[in-house]
Amino acid sequence: MKKSNLMSEFLFWFILGVIFFFPACKILSQFLKLSSESQKSYTKLLELTSEIKDGETLSMKFSMDDNTAIIGTSRGSKRFEAKSRQGSATSVAYFENTHPKCEGNTCICLCKNIGYETVNFETKIKCEQIYDCNAFDDIQFLKIRPLTDFEAPQPYPGLKRLDYWWENGFIILTQTKFENDRTLLATIGFGGLQEQMKNKEKTIYLQRYKDYVNVCYSQNCITSEVKNQISSSEAIESFKLFVKAYEDCKLKINGECGIFNLKIPAMHYIYYIDSKSGRNGFYLVRGNYPRIIREMEIVRNADGSETFSPGALFKEDNAEFPTGNIFEGYESELKVKDSKVTLSITTGIKNYLE
Repeated sequence: MKKSNLMSEFLFWFILGVIFFFPACKILSQFLKLSSESQKSYTKLLELTSEIKDGETLSMKFSMDDNTAIIGTSRGSKRFEAKSRQGSATSVAYFENTHPKCEGNTCICLCKNIGYETVNFETKIKCEQIYDCNAFDDIQFLKIRPLTDFEAPQPYPGLKRLDYWWENGFIILTQTKFENDRTLLATIGFGGLQEQMKNKEKTIYLQRYKDYVNVCYSQNCITSEVKNQISSSEAIESFKLFVKAYEDCKLKINGECGIFNLKIPAMHYIYYIDSKSGRNGFYLVRGNYPRIIREMEIVRNADGSETFSPGALFKEDNAEFPTGNIFEGYESELKVKDSKVTLSITTGIKNYLE
């Protein structure tokens, strides 16, 4: 073949490639393009999340492109989950956050082109393009978020009622069309959010309680029940600190173990049951000032088990500590003699548990 013919053939295919390549790129860029309204809404949400103070409730008008989502994941968890339960069967729709900005932090991400992949009772929320993620180091989202800000759909007649909740984050999703029944089924875990999903224009509320922020569709984002759950979670962490201090002290056999002022949220107490009264050990209880444990509510862990730790506690005169609340808001000291742990009130200033 002559050199001129080779050059002509090359030019032909080059021009043809240019004709198809650039329009294809333009179409793709339009397909992935995010509107300025969506970008402004996302930016505004980040600003409010950064600025909101304890006890505040803020709101904003929210505009989002179709098939786009803003997903929040809480500190210490890479996975947002939307769950629904009917009887003993639980379905999960989840988003796995692997963005490097979000490692170990509370995070909010903006996703374009949402899809679903369902295997058994788990549906993976797929994000074709993550536009941006923003990390926060001073807040977290609710570990368990009840869906009280919109009405969850009811089951078909004759079926057991459905329970809905989210874990470790939130999702603001706009999806005006459901391509098929599978997609609709995949989103059932979002509960009543299906109606909110169809609206491109929404009103979003943010409420902060302590270092917890909830993003929702009503002014009462964090209910009294949720506040109680948060307080109980904090009390459980304090209870764990006490148990660790107790176990560490017992290992010393003899000696002083430390002075501490255990901080427990209001209406929560560490209650000791002596060997004469029943199951010997420490309970975390909730209610009015405890006198009798049967009048109190025993706080339960996330798995439903009672917050309890076995153990024996003594006074300085070597008599067993009596059944009742073991902390009165004073600084206390743990000591150990012959592996017997004693608790006494002190005026010391060292906070062992902080």
